[in-house]
Amino acid sequence: MMKIKVIIYLFAVLLITEACDNNLDLFPPDKISDDSFWKTPDDFRMAANSLYGILPFRSLDLNADLMRGEGENSVSTGNNLPPDNDGFWNSSFDRLRACNYLIQNAEANPGVDAKRYVGEARFFRAFVYYRLVSRYGDVPLITTTLDTESEELKSPRESREKVIDFCIQDLQSAIPNLPLRSEMTASELGRITKGAAQTLLAKIALFEATWSKYNGGEKVDERLQIAIDASNSVINSGEYALYNKHGDDSYRQLFWNPDADDVNLGEKPEKVLAIVYRKDFKTHGASYAIQDLSVTKKAVDLFLCTDGLPVDKSPLFQGYATYTSEYANRDNRMLQSIMKVGDEFWTNNGPMIIDAADNYINRNQTGYKIWKFNGEGEDRVQWSKEFNDIEVFRYPEVLLMFAEAKFEKDGSISDSDLDKTINVLRERGKIVPLTNEFVNSNGLSMLTEIRRERTVELMFEGRRLEDLKRWGIAVQEMTQSMKGIQWDNSDWSKVGFGIEAFTANGTDAEGFIIKDLAADRKFSEKHMLFPLPLQELQLTKWNQNPGW
Repeated sequence: MMKIKVIIYLFAVLLITEACDNNLDLFPPDKISDDSFWKTPDDFRMAANSLYGILPFRSLDLNADLMRGEGENSVSTGNNLPPDNDGFWNSSFDRLRACNYLIQNAEANPGVDAKRYVGEARFFRAFVYYRLVSRYGDVPLITTTLDTESEELKSPRESREKVIDFCIQDLQSAIPNLPLRSEMTASELGRITKGAAQTLLAKIALFEATWSKYNGGEKVDERLQIAIDASNSVINSGEYALYNKHGDDSYRQLFWNPDADDVNLGEKPEKVLAIVYRKDFKTHGASYAIQDLSVTKKAVDLFLCTDGLPVDKSPLFQGYATYTSEYANRDNRMLQSIMKVGDEFWTNNGPMIIDAADNYINRNQTGYKIWKFNGEGEDRVQWSKEFNDIEVFRYPEVLLMFAEAKFEKDGSISDSDLDKTINVLRERGKIVPLTNEFVNSNGLSMLTEIRRERTVELMFEGRRLEDLKRWGIAVQEMTQSMKGIQWDNSDWSKVGFGIEAFTANGTDAEGFIIKDLAADRKFSEKHMLFPLPLQELQLTKWNQNPGW
């Protein structure tokens, strides 16, 4: 019996050995080999699909001075500390590796027409590097696919100027190989277009040009001209326009109303680039992300009166004494962005009318509640079931970048350039046009008004802190008190709640509630850049960013 068992065992070993020998050249069954992939344009398309996770979901502005959550934001208050590890840092280099990998395989397979998808990879590589530079300043510039033995793992940090130049070159190389939006099929909407790449090029060039101008740096005029040319190309393409399907309500409905269950991006040419969602297939819960968020007095006061003048200059401003007086004669975008008493607000339990005495103060930090981005309708406002596209780049930002870059480069801007940019947006806000004569006759600053227009149009869309930094005014603006509604000498003091419902810091000399004291807001020059993760410093022996 023992002899038989031994023979059976040896026979089994022989079979296994032979099977292994016959399969030595087989690919792992759970992986795709480079030798079997990268053979067709469709292979590159599928590889590029994975890069779309790089696009950021709506980031809001909680880290700046225009919004307030239920608790303090450590970045906004200047109380953040250097982390041991940083998920943003780690994921960025994972994503860069994926971009480099696709580009590398295209170079290794020149017979495959992969230009479009290489263009997409270059777009995403530039996008990731731009976000790294805007956050950390100098970063290592990695353009190849690394392994555990690569010497580049210990690469030094390259200057932000060199990294930005690399981003610009990547985009300039990508743009000719990307399609216009109008050339795409319905199923392709949401992919990177020529217009999206030109928008990112303008954005990166304007960012670094103004950072250099106000914080010290190189190539200011050269990069401003790149921003002018790139944004002007998008404008002249005729591919994009403001969304106006719902009349005066179009601005708010742009952000949540899908319009069509299948191709809502195609219904909204204002969205140069958006993350595409589909009903019952790919959904989200964006409305819930904003329902507990409040707006600061500074944000509300930035909106102009309909005569084009700020609240401290306009005779049309009705003051703060009643629940709704400050909303009278104001920019229509303010009425579409910030709720007032009497507005209808949707939750997953249905609609509710904003009422000062009952539910306006509830879950509110300043007395001003965000309305922009909030969905409406029983089939639209359900946790994780919303299906409106999430915008990444909007056409108004293109118009604003052109106007800002022109003024920053030339020190002036013509009325005709204002008409094709700023005044397109003011028309939607129902505000009188901006002209050089209007600025001069009313003692205004053209640069201030261009920046104001950018701020109110893109309010709560995650641009604010970066703008303050590149304009060189972050420390000045971020260290001011965060305030809310006028409590003293107004109807708000009659709602039946004590001021403790909002804050323990009381009111200022004019009766406005103080949510965060200026003394508690520690934003300083060191916060112009984020700290590098401590573990990364231990591995590389780099120096930490200044002040950290």
